[in-house]
Amino acid sequence: MDLIGKIYLASSKGHSFILVATMFFTKWVEAVPLKRAEQGDVINFVKENIINRFGIPESLTKYQGTMFTGSYMREFAEDYEIKLINSFLITHNSTGKPKHQTRASERAAIGVSSFSLTFGHDVVLPLETMVPSIEVMIMELEEVDELRIQAYNALLLQKRKVARIYNKRINKKSF
Repeated sequence: MDLIGKIYLASSKGHSFILVATMFFTKWVEAVPLKRAEQGDVINFVKENIINRFGIPESLTKYQGTMFTGSYMREFAEDYEIKLINSFLITHNSTGKPKHQTRASERAAIGVSSFSLTFGHDVVLPLETMVPSIEVMIMELEEVDELRIQAYNALLLQKRKVARIYNKRINKKSF
């Protein structure tokens, strides 16, 4: 469970935060916009979007924000017998930047990320966002088709390789 924000400019309804929870096993995502980030909002989110839909969880993995570690949240977890687990940001040793999640990492078989195939560019973290120029946007759109073709060719090669290895193990029998 994590909190995204504060988002500038707030939405038309005044929401400046997004509270997100992901079910570990199924990767199901629940998210709600929030006007403020307080313990009561997190508790309501857990009750309405997690407990009422999926039942009482055994544990909640959360980041270190005060809305997750405060006394009301700890009391709530104790009342429902939910184990609160602290999570930390995992960084790559050489760069210090956060590791991309699976959907943003390159696949060995196709050589590009599924995010890149879908949206035409690599994942951009909120800290890295800037308003791109029109030339950059046009270049990215032109690269999308090329990336998709490269991914398709890499996938065909991978399938042929797997088929060749599989066919070596098959003993042909005639009846």
